[in-house]
Amino acid sequence: MANINSKAWLRTNAWRYSPDVFNSVDYNKRNTIETIDDINYEYDNYGFRNPQMQEFYYTHKPIALGCSITFGIGVDHKDTWHELIERHYNLGQNAGTLETCYRLLLYWLPKIKPSIVRLLAPPMGRREVFEDDRTAIQYVPGGQTFRTPTMFTSETEIQLNQQRMLNAIMWLCRDIKLIVRTWEQVAELCIDKGADNLHPGIQSHQAISKIFNELAKKIKNTNFE
Repeated sequence: MANINSKAWLRTNAWRYSPDVFNSVDYNKRNTIETIDDINYEYDNYGFRNPQMQEFYYTHKPIALGCSITFGIGVDHKDTWHELIERHYNLGQNAGTLETCYRLLLYWLPKIKPSIVRLLAPPMGRREVFEDDRTAIQYVPGGQTFRTPTMFTSETEIQLNQQRMLNAIMWLCRDIKLIVRTWEQVAELCIDKGADNLHPGIQSHQAISKIFNELAKKIKNTNFE
């Protein structure tokens, strides 16, 4: 951790987001609650969506990782796929990438010491790149403001990056049970939309939750096949 900027583990104000993904929430509002489309978004002291999660309470909680689906845009927190399984510390980040997941897990894993990590890997093709020591750009295919550099768009690079980041996350969780599904593996299960009319709705989260529950019964250590 010595080489990582002291703010890198936060989800919040240093990051630049592609505005076509989700730009209506101010991530600087830690310890606040805001309501969008009749959905309450309650942020903890670190800017993550964790209602009533005090610092002493998150230790040893399972970790949920992913993008806006894991964050839970468009659904109540209790209806997110991971909360339907059990209470998690939610590290989901809107417009998140696998690099984002790795960066956050690198810091939070030794802090929380979870018994299990559940990762819903963001869509392939997304990338997070630091343009300086404090600012990261999360490239999202189709974004209008931050066009994805050509070097990131080849199919070979997209597939290799997903595999290398999954391998890196697996290594971080080498002593912890890790369950992974990718967005591509669950996309067809998403049959309804949330309150924002864009992200998966309650039925979709229920279907994803069922997949993670079934995987937990089958595996002993890790799985992202």
